[in-house]
Amino acid sequence: MFYKNRPKIKIVKTAFDGLIDWFNIILLVVYFVYVYLQHQHLPDMIPTHFGANGIPDDFGPKSSIWILPIIAFIILIGMRILSHYPHQLNYWVKITEENAPKQYRFGIHILRFASLYVMLLFFYISYATINIALSSEINKLGNWFLPVVMGSAIVFFLFILIKTNSIK
Repeated sequence: MFYKNRPKIKIVKTAFDGLIDWFNIILLVVYFVYVYLQHQHLPDMIPTHFGANGIPDDFGPKSSIWILPIIAFIILIGMRILSHYPHQLNYWVKITEENAPKQYRFGIHILRFASLYVMLLFFYISYATINIALSSEINKLGNWFLPVVMGSAIVFFLFILIKTNSIK
């Protein structure tokens, strides 16, 4: 938003930040290894899209299983780069010299958790896609999937809104 006059300060990485970063990296590696190991067993056509009811409604080549891990990798790299420029992020409150360190730290935490959320979400979708592709019966992502994803995104958004406004 209006970040031209925001203070540019360096936020020191905490042990918690390092832990989340390493968890993201390890999860990404496990994700790629899992997809790699399963790829050879997949049929030529796999589900590539699911309807709101969780039932596959489009199919494509088995190579499409790589799309989500690659996007997850790009998101992780993008979030890591953005975390070095917290003064450029959007905030719900006016950033001042006094609140900048806490707001920036929280902004960086949100980036780390958002990338973790996306990584877990994509991993589950890939896992379900592989299981459905390898199953001989009609399977689905789950009736609970869309409400849980939407609900957790709303809760995450509300948490950010409340926490941002409470940081002084």
